[in-house]
Amino acid sequence: MELCIGCYNRQLELRRGRNAKGGPPRLAAARLRPARCLIDQNGTAEIVDLDFCTGRSEAATIVKRRWPDARLADYELLSSHTRHG
Repeated sequence: MELCIGCYNRQLELRRGRNAKGGPPRLAAARLRPARCLIDQNGTAEIVDLDFCTGRSEAATIVKRRWPDARLADYELLSSHTRHG
């Protein structure tokens, strides 16, 4: 599993546009943003997009889970309107 249950729930709230009580997801929306990452995988650089993360440490953890041989070289948090692809 890539996400803890709490992170999964926050991402689900953002996708749906409402929290469990039916209101806007204020806390999740304030902290979680899409990210674009530069990863180094055995000497090969690759740019990958992450759905949501809170910062560099979480981006590095997600990269390690998805690509065990890779390391996070750089990242950029994006606004939800900047995401491509």
